[in-house]
Amino acid sequence: MGDFSSFVNTFSAVRVRRAAVLLLVVLTCSVELAELSTAQSRQVSRRAGSTFIDPSDSGRRPYRRQQFAGQTYDANFDYRLEEEFNDFDISQTGFCVGGNDCCCGDCVGSCSDDTCCNDSCCGDACGGGACGCGAGGGSAGGLAWLVGFEWSFVQPRFSENLAFTTLVSDGATTFDFTDSEFDYDLELTPRVWLEGSLTDSWGWRFTYWQFDHQPAIASAQAPANGFGSITPPAFGDIDISAVDPAETLTASSELDVFTLDLEAMKYARINRWQFGVGCGVRYASTEQGYFATLNDGVGDIGSIDFTHDLEGFGPTFSAYGARPLLNRINIVGAARASVLFGDSASRLSAVEPLGETTTITTNRDDLLPIGEARLGVEWLSLRRPSGLQWVLSSALEGQIWGNAGNASSEDADLGFYGFNFGLGFIR
Repeated sequence: MGDFSSFVNTFSAVRVRRAAVLLLVVLTCSVELAELSTAQSRQVSRRAGSTFIDPSDSGRRPYRRQQFAGQTYDANFDYRLEEEFNDFDISQTGFCVGGNDCCCGDCVGSCSDDTCCNDSCCGDACGGGACGCGAGGGSAGGLAWLVGFEWSFVQPRFSENLAFTTLVSDGATTFDFTDSEFDYDLELTPRVWLEGSLTDSWGWRFTYWQFDHQPAIASAQAPANGFGSITPPAFGDIDISAVDPAETLTASSELDVFTLDLEAMKYARINRWQFGVGCGVRYASTEQGYFATLNDGVGDIGSIDFTHDLEGFGPTFSAYGARPLLNRINIVGAARASVLFGDSASRLSAVEPLGETTTITTNRDDLLPIGEARLGVEWLSLRRPSGLQWVLSSALEGQIWGNAGNASSEDADLGFYGFNFGLGFIR
């Protein structure tokens, strides 16, 4: 990472060379893309004692190359794809230190340049120097890191989320009831993750996500003919309905949700498919509230303040799959299931028009099942000699939180639906 930063700082300071450097980079990338395209169409057979079966490519910069007879070369690289299954036979690949990320067979010689550390160059052919070979994700010691940030645009969805009910009547034969619900837009929420591979196919991952937004305020005035009403959701026998034409009921809500996940990961590859499974623990919390005021045109004469929260801790299981579509572009899908055990609490404080006040607090044990799914694409950059590789992603995502409640109840279901854009790097 330090070499890459020094590279950027050096050429940023020398402004007069910037145009020439950019042109050189474009030409270099064009040559690399041409070589990769050619290599993808190449059919090769397996070399004895080595999973890198195309020695003619040894002079090129090291990208992961695992192949068997009858398979085409795949230039897509992700450090999470360190294991390949072919007829249930697992073949693992290692790395060379000093910037090299591939190693064939039992490498015990020396390798100090950017060539692949295969059987033919593990001796003096690499020019001498130390060669560290083993299973790994692209850096010495087999340790690789993936750090990323995601901008998620999601909209909460409820089985119901009532703000108030409007009754319009002629006072005799017509009674028209209309429910008004809180309306959320697509909201920007952050998601951050840190992932490390401890060996060629085992690792761990930490993820944080939070949604903290409020919907638009809902407000309505009682019908002018005096025969209708504006009624909030039921909170026992509390009544702050607007019945006089001068009265207005105003309602608002809030929703704050966040999750923390820590899990162990196992990655593998079957032909061109990449798979990962994970298991670990999740901590999640939801907090919602309903707030309403009744105004008679002079001042507030009634109010409802209701909040409830739920927090839980329990096991979480995830699955990941990806397959190349185009050069360094993969289609990806993921799913997660969590079952959390925890506590919930609710607090109600109300003032009715005649001045009567009510305060209620409850606590109980609770169960919170959560399901998540996503489908999208990701793009992986060429791997730098420093070991840095950028990842860009975008996906549709959906979540379901069973029995998480809504603004005015603890018994409704909560969901999220939207899309995201992600940026990360592998080191």
